[in-house]
Amino acid sequence: MKRKHLKYQSPFEKMNGESRFELATKLANDFHLEPSQVLFAYLQTVTEVSENNQNDSRIEKLQPEIDAAFGQTLARLRANERQAD
Repeated sequence: MKRKHLKYQSPFEKMNGESRFELATKLANDFHLEPSQVLFAYLQTVTEVSENNQNDSRIEKLQPEIDAAFGQTLARLRANERQAD
């Protein structure tokens, strides 16, 4: 029996499209941040991951790595916000 290769489903997929502000607002609420912090962090993460992969811009290839790095960034930002309180 052949296994079907499932396409990767990114939890942050909407950050790459027209619904980015909606998702950024939800994430900001979840992580006690401002939407602008989330948007900037995502763009910065995409840039860093792309640069680490010889400026490869194929989002479908890089998305798993972007998601892992962005998740870590959100956690770090949340921790920083808690320390500031």
